[in-house]
Amino acid sequence: MTYIPMKFHLYLFLTSTFALQDAFIRNLDKPPCIHCKHYLPDPSDSFDASTAKCRMFGGKDTHTGMVLYEHAVLVRGDEIRCSVEGKYFEGEKHLCLKRAGHMVQRTGPVGLFIVLLNIFKYMV
Repeated sequence: MTYIPMKFHLYLFLTSTFALQDAFIRNLDKPPCIHCKHYLPDPSDSFDASTAKCRMFGGKDTHTGMVLYEHAVLVRGDEIRCSVEGKYFEGEKHLCLKRAGHMVQRTGPVGLFIVLLNIFKYMV
């Protein structure tokens, strides 16, 4: 009979346990809304907050003329609109710039300073 060290047993247990957990993650292959060009983050909240809107769906207020967009979470949950599959998903080509712009809009001059520092860091 071959002796198998206890460390190996522990390794097999952990790898098999975590490998099974990966198999149960739903929608792992679906594109996230924050990578879509129609994604409109809430200016008063973080970029990936649940208060974000979708520019693809909404309606115009006939009194004020403003377009009121639907929440992205509700649009993705509705099978008629975008659904979990992301029927109307279009990838954002400049996601980093969109995030940086949102940060500057949200935090003002401090955000602009942080963005410029990060850009400078990669230039040196």
